[in-house]
Amino acid sequence: MMNLTELECTAGLFDSRYATLGRRAVVSLTASAYEIAFFEGEERVVWVNDESVRVGGERVLCLRPGDVCRLPLPCRAYYVRMTGDVACVKQQIEAWGYGFACPGQDTMITYVKQIAEAEAAGDDCRKLAGFLVLMSQLRDQWETERGIAAGTSAKTQQAVRLGLQYIRDHFREKCTLKEIAAASGRSPIYFHDVFKETMGITPNEYIAQLRLEEAQRQLALTDLDPAQIAKQCGYCSQSYFNFVFKKTTGMTPLHFRRAQAARYLGGDGREE
Repeated sequence: MMNLTELECTAGLFDSRYATLGRRAVVSLTASAYEIAFFEGEERVVWVNDESVRVGGERVLCLRPGDVCRLPLPCRAYYVRMTGDVACVKQQIEAWGYGFACPGQDTMITYVKQIAEAEAAGDDCRKLAGFLVLMSQLRDQWETERGIAAGTSAKTQQAVRLGLQYIRDHFREKCTLKEIAAASGRSPIYFHDVFKETMGITPNEYIAQLRLEEAQRQLALTDLDPAQIAKQCGYCSQSYFNFVFKKTTGMTPLHFRRAQAARYLGGDGREE
């Protein structure tokens, strides 16, 4: 279980236009904490501990305390910095290395902005919630990229990436295999087979997984009623949503929400 009581995260934007950097073409910094940065613009190379690392485009940068990083200027980067008791995220960040591919980076930057806004407003609860969602999304993206990297060819990898991006953009809607395959540039049968081989599950199973995760997030972090959540997450009806949710989690949506509140208060959330 993650211990978040001593973890502190800060978020912001580094823009070299507003930094006092003179005429330098490169800025060198030594990381004082664990940090994840999302660079705007096209892919480029930075140097971390004299090792070249590609960032920008769809690639994020991960730094650890003591890492020396040299950034070519100009640059803009949104960052999240973690201090205090980072044991709950250290292992994951260490596994990521200095960086990895992260399609849909605009969504990640949105989370960073939300964390920064909550920080400015003094809303620690919303800041922590945004941080947890960001870390969860990054972990999922990293695991996806690891699976795709095992693909048999560059064309297969690209087809799966395109299909995954389409699913992530449309899983809340009626999302058919034919539409997903068209977005990937492959036939439905071919895409189904390579997707399952790469990801270990079928496209429909992946859609169901995303819908359930989004429903759990909304139940935990919003006060929307289950009928609204069912509609927003792409379920055809609230009754079907209730059926799928209980079959998968062992509890109804309302009991799940009650369990989250009980855990916060120190209870176990079980039905009496």
